[in-house]
Amino acid sequence: MKTSPSVSVRLALGLALALAAGAVTSRSEEVAVGVARVDVSPSGPIRLHGYLVRTTESTAVGHPIFAKALAIGSDEQKPVVLVSVDSLGVSAAIIDEVAARLEKKAGLPRERLALGASHTHSAPLLTGVAPNIFGKPIPPDQQARIDAYTREFTDKLERVCLDALADRKPAKLSWAQGKVGFAANRRTPGGPVDHSLPALKVESPDGQVRAVVTNYACHCTTIDPAENKVDGDWAGAAQRGIEADNPGCIALTVVGCGADSNPQPRRSSADAEAHGRAVADEVARLMRGPWKPLSGPPSAAMERFELPYDTLPTKADLEKLAAAGGPPGYNASVQLAALERDGKLPAALPYSAQAWKFGDDLLMVFLPGEVVVDYVLRIKKEFDPSRTWVSSYANDAPCYIPSERILKEGGYEGGGAMVYYARPTSFKPGLEQIILDAVHRVVGDGFAPPAAGPAAQADDEHPPALSPEDALKTIRTKAGLKVELVAAEPLIESPVAVDFGADGRLWVCEMRDYPSGMDGKYKPGGRVRVLEDRDRDGRYETATTFIEDLPFPTGLLCWRKGVLICAAPEILYAEDTDGDGKADVRKVLYEGFATENYQARVNGLMYNADGWVYGANGLIGGRIHGTIDGKEVDVGGRDFRFKPDTGEFEPASGLTQQGRTHDDWGNQFGGNNSILIQNYPLPDHYVRRNPRAPAPAPSVFPAGDADPGRLFPASRTLTRYNEPQNANRVTSACSPLILRDPLLGDEFFGNGFACETVHNLVRRVVLEPEGATFAGRRAADEQDREFLASTDSWFRPAQVRTGPDGAMWVVDMYRFVIEHPRWISPERLETLDVRAGADMGRIYRVVPEGRPLRPVANLDAMTTAELAAALDTRNGTVRDTVQRLLDHRRDPAAKAPLAKVARASEHPEARAQAVAALDVLGLLDADILAAALADAHPGVRREAVRVAEPRLATDAAVGAAVLKLADDEDVRVRYQVALSLGEWDAPEAGEALGAIAVRDGGDLWLRAAVLSSATPHARAVLERLVADAPPEGPPSELIEPLIATVAGTLDRDGLAATLALIAGEGAERWRMGATAELLDAAKDDAPANADAALKLAAAARLVAADSDAPDADRVAALRLLGRSAGARDADRAAVADRLDPAEPGDVQSAALRALARMGDAASADAILRRWSRLGPAAQAEALDALIAREESEAALLAAVEAGRVKPSQVGAQHRERLLKSGPEALRERARAAFGALAIGARADVLARYAEVKTARGDATRGRGVFQRACATCHKLDGLGAEVGPDLAALTDLSADALLTAILDPNREVDARYVAYDAALKDGRTLSGLIAAETASAITLKRQDGTADVVLRDDLEELASSGRSLMPEGLENDLTPADVSDLVAFLARGSTRPKVLEGNAPATVKAGPDGVIRLTADEAEVYGPNLVYESEHGNLGFWHAPADRAAWTFEVAHGSMFDVALEWACDDGSAGNAYTLSLGRQAFRGVVAGTGGWGSYARTSLTHQVFHQGSHRIELRADGPIHGALADVRAIVLTPAEAVAGAVAPAVEEAPTPGEAARTILAPDTPDARRSDLVARLADRSAELIAALADGLDGADEAEQYRRIPWIWRVAIAAGKRNDDDEMRRILDASLPADEPGARLEDWQAVVVGGGLINGVSMIGPMPGARFAEVVGDDPALKARWLRSIELASKMADDEKVRTGTRYDALRMLGVAPWEAHGEQLARYLAAGIDPELHQGAVCALADVPSPEVVPALVECLGRLTPGNRAFATAALVRDAGRREAVVDALEAGRLKPGDLDDDARAALIDPAKTKSAERARRLLTPSGS
Repeated sequence: MKTSPSVSVRLALGLALALAAGAVTSRSEEVAVGVARVDVSPSGPIRLHGYLVRTTESTAVGHPIFAKALAIGSDEQKPVVLVSVDSLGVSAAIIDEVAARLEKKAGLPRERLALGASHTHSAPLLTGVAPNIFGKPIPPDQQARIDAYTREFTDKLERVCLDALADRKPAKLSWAQGKVGFAANRRTPGGPVDHSLPALKVESPDGQVRAVVTNYACHCTTIDPAENKVDGDWAGAAQRGIEADNPGCIALTVVGCGADSNPQPRRSSADAEAHGRAVADEVARLMRGPWKPLSGPPSAAMERFELPYDTLPTKADLEKLAAAGGPPGYNASVQLAALERDGKLPAALPYSAQAWKFGDDLLMVFLPGEVVVDYVLRIKKEFDPSRTWVSSYANDAPCYIPSERILKEGGYEGGGAMVYYARPTSFKPGLEQIILDAVHRVVGDGFAPPAAGPAAQADDEHPPALSPEDALKTIRTKAGLKVELVAAEPLIESPVAVDFGADGRLWVCEMRDYPSGMDGKYKPGGRVRVLEDRDRDGRYETATTFIEDLPFPTGLLCWRKGVLICAAPEILYAEDTDGDGKADVRKVLYEGFATENYQARVNGLMYNADGWVYGANGLIGGRIHGTIDGKEVDVGGRDFRFKPDTGEFEPASGLTQQGRTHDDWGNQFGGNNSILIQNYPLPDHYVRRNPRAPAPAPSVFPAGDADPGRLFPASRTLTRYNEPQNANRVTSACSPLILRDPLLGDEFFGNGFACETVHNLVRRVVLEPEGATFAGRRAADEQDREFLASTDSWFRPAQVRTGPDGAMWVVDMYRFVIEHPRWISPERLETLDVRAGADMGRIYRVVPEGRPLRPVANLDAMTTAELAAALDTRNGTVRDTVQRLLDHRRDPAAKAPLAKVARASEHPEARAQAVAALDVLGLLDADILAAALADAHPGVRREAVRVAEPRLATDAAVGAAVLKLADDEDVRVRYQVALSLGEWDAPEAGEALGAIAVRDGGDLWLRAAVLSSATPHARAVLERLVADAPPEGPPSELIEPLIATVAGTLDRDGLAATLALIAGEGAERWRMGATAELLDAAKDDAPANADAALKLAAAARLVAADSDAPDADRVAALRLLGRSAGARDADRAAVADRLDPAEPGDVQSAALRALARMGDAASADAILRRWSRLGPAAQAEALDALIAREESEAALLAAVEAGRVKPSQVGAQHRERLLKSGPEALRERARAAFGALAIGARADVLARYAEVKTARGDATRGRGVFQRACATCHKLDGLGAEVGPDLAALTDLSADALLTAILDPNREVDARYVAYDAALKDGRTLSGLIAAETASAITLKRQDGTADVVLRDDLEELASSGRSLMPEGLENDLTPADVSDLVAFLARGSTRPKVLEGNAPATVKAGPDGVIRLTADEAEVYGPNLVYESEHGNLGFWHAPADRAAWTFEVAHGSMFDVALEWACDDGSAGNAYTLSLGRQAFRGVVAGTGGWGSYARTSLTHQVFHQGSHRIELRADGPIHGALADVRAIVLTPAEAVAGAVAPAVEEAPTPGEAARTILAPDTPDARRSDLVARLADRSAELIAALADGLDGADEAEQYRRIPWIWRVAIAAGKRNDDDEMRRILDASLPADEPGARLEDWQAVVVGGGLINGVSMIGPMPGARFAEVVGDDPALKARWLRSIELASKMADDEKVRTGTRYDALRMLGVAPWEAHGEQLARYLAAGIDPELHQGAVCALADVPSPEVVPALVECLGRLTPGNRAFATAALVRDAGRREAVVDALEAGRLKPGDLDDDARAALIDPAKTKSAERARRLLTPSGS
């Protein structure tokens, strides 16, 4: 072999190293290793690779890029050289050239050289690598620079390899494997990704790190292509980070099988640095642990073979593609040139596989090209994954290498990208097996996978369990913290909760029987184990089973010599009395807790500083029996507290599902599966003191983040068992914690933490005081990550605790399935082992790096004095344990050391708890308390006020000190004072409470505290509020509950004095409301007949009848009427007169409530006499009022019997109450009255509707059925109210299951949704779900979402109906076709769109030319596979029938639109059926091939009229899909006028209207031609309409609607021209005859309503007056005009007419005065009406010149779609009179500022438009700006 002198020197050095190292290297021996690098950055501008969008050369070098080489082995050993290079890819031609040079100069065989590219998209283009990337030829001068760089690059590759060979010296090789989480599957959100990070390390004999090689499977595409700078992207950043962490080291980065994985987040250099840092940080973590030594060099093998292409395109195919242009066309031209040059196209792609084996320790596989993740997953199944490393982008850069799955799915990686690599077509199926067979051949023997065990059965959706040590490596937390394993199986199994024993032992609650018992039949298997760390090494090694065979235990608390255990339905106490470590005492303390839900049972026991043990209800509650005192307590929807030794038990405020906790100041917290953490500010025992004041809902969610439910798991998002829309959202939150030790860092101290079990993480919430409660937010550096997260999908944090050592302890149940089988679909359940991991479990702790943990003392062994002194610590867990032990000992010796802590501790939380402990022990002296009341820290003062309560009345000094704190600067101190003053009935306490009410009454919780304490002080507080009231009066939120409190004392003199105080002079709103409240609360009629009340009632009558008075005043006035017996009849009539459609909705509601309050037959009759005048919403309220009392219920049934109320007007929920509740006599009458609408046997009904199971319903129509029949109670797809269960959580979406749920809702009822009947002392009965409970009140939520707050003091009885709130009998309102459509709608499941990179759904508006372009990035994307491909700007991977996309858009001017799709479809996937839903219409078709996935075509599908407003389009498959449906880039809506405007002026003679009509209606006429004819015959529009309608048969609906779109175009254009003569001629041609039997045909309604009236209204004039001018004095035309309006009234109500035409009919009614059709139009504003009809009614009312329009529109705003709401607000400010009425509505509170859009606001505050502009400004901008 000839060598140059320099090479000879290098080889001689290599030989010397070989002799020094020896021929064979053992695992512990050294090996010769060399490492080198060379800068390959370009010297000037050059085209950068990777992005089609780049059109210019690079602008700069952001970071230098490198080629680096690692040479392993001496010459005698035959070295290998591994090269990493910052490049998109290096061709086989370049590598083979370098290999040939190396073999010539260094004797290196080809198989012993491996080159891996980082695939950065910010490196120069290399000649021959993806040459078509720009979709067109590269300019020659630029290509010349690329060629020159490629030559220089090739030379540098050779140089770096030779340099590495020359650098060889003794070293040690080792490897380790970590994980990094920033890659995300870009085809399928949550799809498979290889997160492994294998790393190879080279160390010098003295331990210096010389080189590190890392491999990670992720596209190197973080940096925005617009930056256009040379950069190594994340791979370059990783190398820089590793080299910075290890001075003198050279870092190499190669890339795994990440062709379908993108970095997240991406698109900035900062993101690239962050991802690189993540790799470097993981390497740094690995450096701290063990590495596996390697012998070297490895054996090497390489094989070349071919991958066949699919059917090659013909020359004709290529010519067709070339003509179409674009990247596919350019590639076709390249292939044509090859065909011309070579006579044929290549039939296969040259490919290779290479393997290096380091003995039996490590297998490295190298595959060329952009290899998708399926390959590495399969290789790691077929070889041992613990010893296998797979790199792609190696040895060549031929193209994407799809798996069989991806090849079948298609898309960019499946074949679409071949055009950029200049390949003739996609691969032939079978390539995956060809490659795997080759890999097996080059690997040869060894590296077989484990023969059995979880890994052999694992796949993407079923990852294997990890060992505790490996699982520990997957957990990530904050810098400066680390995670330690303290216990694992076999010591523990399925742990869910722990408690820290006073002696240092750890008590563990194990739910081993989750989810369905040890045998699947609910056999108990739970137990409590006690762990000991006897060698004090920080890890437990001894476990004793203390008690077993517990049913699903959920929590425990150490107590005396044993433990309290939650095991529903019981809380029990267990103790070991004989010292054998096992419980021999098992005593039930409480029983009766609910057991219905295995994930919502009693749990979360915590000892608090007040001496009570608090617990979590679990959600469902129960009637709890105490075995010690024999008492029963119904906790209902509240948590509880108890004293185990005495048996005391009482409800506690708040409702917690799993894990109640508290902070250092006694603030209580809980949560549920959907809420991470919530605060319970108002203790229930305070609320109980005032039964006349309803307390606020007890739970406060500490808001502060825009989207607090968003999660950022580190683990792969597995397919959910239910609620797929909630992936990566809070759904399994549990065990909230307030960290009560600053050891981890002050920034974490006092923060909230909560486990999110499903998503394998612990979330941190930074809590900040906000009034009496808290705000919460993500930490600034956790905006896109979590405090603690694991990449292991088995990691199931079930509890977090503050440990006595200061660490945060994390209890990991370690299960694969965390969900009860009842919530998993039967099909999915068959694939799962729901008990996988039942014999596993781990406990970790998060500790600070570099700081020792706190020593854990044996508190049990301390003397009482020592124990009390131990309270002086910042660790809250230790303080609670110390206090509990002192509570048990009751030793007076604790007094002195506790007093010392209370006085002198430097820790305020310790001072506060010392005061509390002294109080619980009965050892608190006045001097200690006085000092605490004057403490510098508000938390101590607050605690001192609480414990001072028993001394307020007996110790003057204490009382004075507390009174002084009523003016404390700290709001929480004032809050506690307000709570505590209720324990003291002295007058000075009332004065102080009044002062707090005046100062803080605007705060919800301060106000609630005042009211809870008001029973002894109500008069004093009331007088203070009245005396200090502003001009508008004192706040009703305080005044009215205070009056009810006064009335509750039954003190007649006090009532009289209070009445005199509040009735006063004048009829101010507050006086009327306050007086009404007093009369409601009084137990007799005497106050109503007092002079002051009568005088105020007289004034109220005038206010109630005054239509000019503010609505809020009139509502208050109506509350007063009907109180006095002498005036009741007159008042009843006056109140009934308010039941008028012209009255605002609030006034009508108040009138109904007043009549219901009177409660007599005459009042019921007054309602029923006006029944026909009530709108749908008022009728529903009237039914609630009538059904509430037996007497009025009888009157209602009489009205049904008499035909005054139609049975169909009584909805299903009211019908069910009449048929199933109340006395049997009334139920019998109801059965007779409703006849065919009676509720039949469910089995018969289901049999009658059995056809639904096989019928094919229409989901679009089903949405309308849902809105009409279900939306009052359920919310789905943006419709409805959240009263009943979340329909998105349904797991069984089969037609059978849904049919049963709809028609037999009581077959299986979740306890949370059972209806309760509340019988009130005034004779009424209310029904609804219990939405909230406090000590003073319950909140019932009706089916329509209305909430009734009922004081417990007013309850006669509260009983469960045992029935679902959802009524039976819906079959009487829904036909089988309706139910089929509803089932189709529900079966689509979740409607929350996916969150995809680059995809931002938005409401789209037209461009300047009127064209509306609905692009893929603006679509809402749904379904399992469909994604937005940001690289290509399309929706792709459309593989499943459930995949769908939807767009929302606004039409500014109604028009006929051409609807076209821009899409691509490979000819092999063509033929799939699709449905395009256009509002209420649906277009069905079949996808045609376009010549390839990269070949886009625009296809015009249909024409559709879209009226002005907001619309929605949805595209989905219509049946099973073979291959993929299509790649969709956009839907394009082109209005007729734009099409017409694009047509060149015609030169032929204008046709006659008849000729034009025939041409327009001919099926083969292009739309552009049709639009041109419409425009050219504008001066003969009437004749054209007549010709288009000529010969139409009204019975032929299909033909009418074929012609209507073009008829409408002509008519609306004429309306916009607003010419008298033209419109008169059109009316004459289009109006029906004025004769009996005349019909208004659909096309005629379109011409008049949708065309002329709509067009005139759009340009400004009121159509009624305008058409009065047009019709003029022509009696015949006028008669026909009036007749058409009459017919339109009937058409609008005819449900057999198409919705769009009913819209047109409604528009026609807007030309008549309010008195004619106003009430009819207002009825179409009701809930449940189709949005298109809403729009017709709103737009018609906009045209009615009457002030009556305003209340009708204001009342409906909240239920309109955004588009219709915009129409309504525009209508509200259309004229000056309406604008004044809107200002009045704002002032009265009927309308909120947020209800108005910017245009409406601008009109209201413009003095030129609005007389009351200044008043409007004050109302709309509180600052007056």
